[in-house]
Amino acid sequence: MRASLVVLIVEAVLMALIAIIYLVIFFSRKALPRWEPRIPAAPPYSIIGDNGSRLPPSNSAPPEDHELTPPVILIHGLASSPRVFSQQHCLTPLLQHGYQVVLPTHRRRDDGPPVPLARVLVHSFFACLPRTALPVSIETMAADLVVLIEDHGWDKVHVVGHSMGGMVAQALAIEIPDKIASLTMVGSCVGPGLGPCSPRMLQLVQDGVRVMCPRLWKLLRLREYVGVDAEMGDDADPGVVAQRKEERRRESRSEWGQRQVAAIVTARGRSRRLDALVRRGRLRAPIIAIAGEKDTRVAPGSASAAARRITGCKSVVVGKMGHSPREAEWTEVLRLSGLIGRRTLQGA
Repeated sequence: MRASLVVLIVEAVLMALIAIIYLVIFFSRKALPRWEPRIPAAPPYSIIGDNGSRLPPSNSAPPEDHELTPPVILIHGLASSPRVFSQQHCLTPLLQHGYQVVLPTHRRRDDGPPVPLARVLVHSFFACLPRTALPVSIETMAADLVVLIEDHGWDKVHVVGHSMGGMVAQALAIEIPDKIASLTMVGSCVGPGLGPCSPRMLQLVQDGVRVMCPRLWKLLRLREYVGVDAEMGDDADPGVVAQRKEERRRESRSEWGQRQVAAIVTARGRSRRLDALVRRGRLRAPIIAIAGEKDTRVAPGSASAAARRITGCKSVVVGKMGHSPREAEWTEVLRLSGLIGRRTLQGA
């Protein structure tokens, strides 16, 4: 009798806890801010022509004459900028091979109330996050690029995405598969969220503390991640590197940085849709996933995971490369993607 009473009490307590959790999530979900639908628009961008000049100015009308060679769109990642793509080892080789290079910057959205990132993560964990709670997503960033491509009337484009930019590149290929000439993902994953790339969990926790609890991060003085060393190379002036790192820290801790984080962790899976497009013959472009052997942000297994899930996708792990390719490593990435020269490594 006493044992039955104990079991009954335990069950009642558990049911009460479940009910409380459900009610908290329900009312929290109702209280999340809602956003007006984000109307796609061309993001800020620059185009580098064959002569090295930037044509046309940002968001200007498209030129009347279009090159027969599809342009290359380079998409940067979280709290980054087009400067991540090396001028000497990435942009110059593409120009020498006759490409126009398009360098977009993700269109910011800092308006409205701040995004409660912790609540967004909790609701995402319980799979009950309303899409209207996010002012920006991977899909909205891709939709902006669709507008850019349509405004210029490009029939085909080569797309290279780094980190979060790789996720945006995948979403772009889903939106306009017929316009993709090639798809290259560098240090990225296919979702949902950060899966199935098996991210470095310790580094992921550090990133979460850095973005959501900047004061705690400063107190603990954990190792900074800004990727600036990879952008500027080993010979860059230390003062300039320090200044660029500080700019990147402020960007990642800003409201826009947190909204990008929310877009990443709440992203839907893209591998099934990409695979379906390939199987139906709508996406005929070469697809390659490239990962760095020394990547501390996204595990090298992200490349092979993409290859397993997407028919025809090739995967390559570049030795000694980190999350952001350094100077000459960008040239190797372009070779692997087939954009320049001949491939120097075998696909994994």
